[in-house]
Amino acid sequence: RGYFSSFTPGTPEYEQRYEKVLAKYKQRFGDTAHPAKSKGKSVDASPATEAENENSNKADEYKTKGNELLKAGEHEQALAQYTKAIEICQTGESSHIYYSNRAAVYLILGKNEEAANDCSASIALKPDYVKGHTRLASAYLNMGRKKEAAECAKSALEIDPQNATAKSLLQSAGEAASSSPAAGAGGLPSMPGGLGGMMSQMMQDPNMMEQMNAMREQME
Repeated sequence: RGYFSSFTPGTPEYEQRYEKVLAKYKQRFGDTAHPAKSKGKSVDASPATEAENENSNKADEYKTKGNELLKAGEHEQALAQYTKAIEICQTGESSHIYYSNRAAVYLILGKNEEAANDCSASIALKPDYVKGHTRLASAYLNMGRKKEAAECAKSALEIDPQNATAKSLLQSAGEAASSSPAAGAGGLPSMPGGLGGMMSQMMQDPNMMEQMNAMREQME
């Protein structure tokens, strides 16, 4: 109070002193709030901030519902819940999880391009999110893009050197590269039955099934 007593509100001297107080306040408490200039005046959260918090909470509810549906094997319904979460909160504190969780469902459904896109969005929001990298590696591996899959697995291991999923994917990428069949259009391995045949083979692969089951159990 005495710090401002010799200055008249609205004058350059008053504003300069207020800015010094504000700077110290931010340094101590962060940049999320600021002291009011008028004595006894409180600063309420802005309508925009309140709306963002409300959207974030609602998005988390959609995510939780999606996790429950995914564990129950209701893939399309889970996908819809994660999509709702993303639609109302695209760049929130947990948005990288929404994208990664939806990517996991796309992987289970064999929609690897969509999975890769969501993983990329997840990584863009939080570069050190390991599941974004491992799921992107899975998508690339499913598409026959072994080099990219290995790079993503290595990125995951740089973040978490003991990550078992990343180690398994890196090994799978190496094995796939050494025993790869001739690639068809778009870099996908040629196999009888086209995409349907590839999905059938994936479903018969114990390692792939283990990864899919693990994804269901590891949702956040």
